[in-house]
Amino acid sequence: MTAGSESRLSVPTTPDAGAKRQMDELFRMMQKVNASDLHLKAGAPPLMRIADNIQVLKMQALAAEQVQRLVYSILRPEQAKKFEVANDLDFSYQFDEGGRVRVSVFRDRGTVNLAARLVKSAILGFEELHLPPILGDIASAKQGLVLICGPTGSGKSTTLAAMVQHINRTRRCHIVTIEDPIEFLFKDDKSFIHQRELGVDVESWDTALKHVVRQDPDVIVIGEMRDAATFTAGLRAAETGHLVFGTLHSADVAQSMSRVFDMFPSDEREAARRAMSLNIHAVICMKLLRSCLQGVPLAPALEIMIANPTVRRLIREAEEGKLLDAIRAGKDEGMCDFTQTLVELVKKDWVTTREAQENAPNADELKMALRGVHLTHKGFVG
Repeated sequence: MTAGSESRLSVPTTPDAGAKRQMDELFRMMQKVNASDLHLKAGAPPLMRIADNIQVLKMQALAAEQVQRLVYSILRPEQAKKFEVANDLDFSYQFDEGGRVRVSVFRDRGTVNLAARLVKSAILGFEELHLPPILGDIASAKQGLVLICGPTGSGKSTTLAAMVQHINRTRRCHIVTIEDPIEFLFKDDKSFIHQRELGVDVESWDTALKHVVRQDPDVIVIGEMRDAATFTAGLRAAETGHLVFGTLHSADVAQSMSRVFDMFPSDEREAARRAMSLNIHAVICMKLLRSCLQGVPLAPALEIMIANPTVRRLIREAEEGKLLDAIRAGKDEGMCDFTQTLVELVKKDWVTTREAQENAPNADELKMALRGVHLTHKGFVG
């Protein structure tokens, strides 16, 4: 069968040990060449993303049957059944002791495809990740909602793991994570941790969120916050004295807030704004830039908003457009915007001016900031 054929292939009924060994070898190769992602599709050799560039492996093109056999070799029977129904499946897979990948399998014109992201086994600290110490202060809060935002591949999961590990090392408390799938494996330190995976330990987000507050947690990690129901549960947990972490696909702080409220029906948005204004603790938005530093392929750029009276008022009054000025006015409180961060990265010779401009929210504003001229938006709130 050729790539692009729309008829289904027969599903393997017995485990294929040879195919599983091949998959494990591909995952080990990812570790060896420091690849972040692996792609398998019919009609092409395996592809890997290395230093943010797609590289085609020097291997023969895979037939549709080969891709399907490779993919099904790493699925548990219940996962295979679920994939046959839904045609999409996300899960984690451990190929060696400490070797883990986050896998997404899906159909394209009737053929099976795979995208796998290598999960670093070590949970790195803020300094090792070149993240600012203020993240430790944010993670030390006892209550509130913390959102970590950014596009796919921006470092959200790694940063969230670093913040959870900071709590684990510094605070005696109970941490419960709800993940789809589990990425980083934590070992109890000062804290004790329960990690629950959707489809393995709990059937659905709704079930997990319904029961989590009854499990005596101090810290709740929800993972990706996908809809209004998830945000409502997270805000309620924060309101009742828990520190709640979640991630969101969004570009910056203002867009993050707008996207959250767009999830709610129009007649519920005012209540959602009130709840968010009272319970938000911080929003951290991230980008990863190509670095000039030897041995450091990617440098993080951050926009950080920490709730203060001005921030809470702007959220309550639907003034997301003024949050950027509130962030700039809160520099002494540990806040920063992307332009400020990019200026610092250029001045420290961590990234080139061109790389900073390509990732700047406003290239002209960045040019002026690099010359020492700082602007505020119309309607400054400071």
